[in-house]
Amino acid sequence: MIVKISVVRADEKIVEKAVEKLENIYPFLDFEIVKENLPIERAYDSFRDQYVASKIVRMGANGYFKVIVTSVDLYENPLNFVFGLAIPLLRTAVVSYFRLVGENLILRLEKEIMHELGHLFGLDHCNNHCVMRFSNSVYEVDLKPVRFCEKCYSLILRFLENFP
Repeated sequence: MIVKISVVRADEKIVEKAVEKLENIYPFLDFEIVKENLPIERAYDSFRDQYVASKIVRMGANGYFKVIVTSVDLYENPLNFVFGLAIPLLRTAVVSYFRLVGENLILRLEKEIMHELGHLFGLDHCNNHCVMRFSNSVYEVDLKPVRFCEKCYSLILRFLENFP
């Protein structure tokens, strides 16, 4: 399956490093990196000095399975911030590395890309030691693995088998 990784106001080299590692872990996914010029300033909330994640997802949706990667700070009401957001009906998600900075940036970005892809492939949050575990802090992102637990992995494989 082809997954588009859309680079929007982000460092393409950072995104490439994260995606390269993901291709080795998930050989059944074919990642295609594209630089995209979305008008994400329309999603900017000047009162909060953040961007509304769902607005970015909607403006980037085009029918493909797609993860938009950006460096801007995201939020979605009622949360103060989000690392990412997926809208499965649109087959599109957004992930920001704004709050993931530090020495583990690439690994954190890998985890959040796979987490949002999991949502696009029909998964909910998981309580196992799994990339689908909900993260409310960078510490919690660091605790979860980059891989899916057995249960979630089997659900993804079933989703992909049944996808035309």
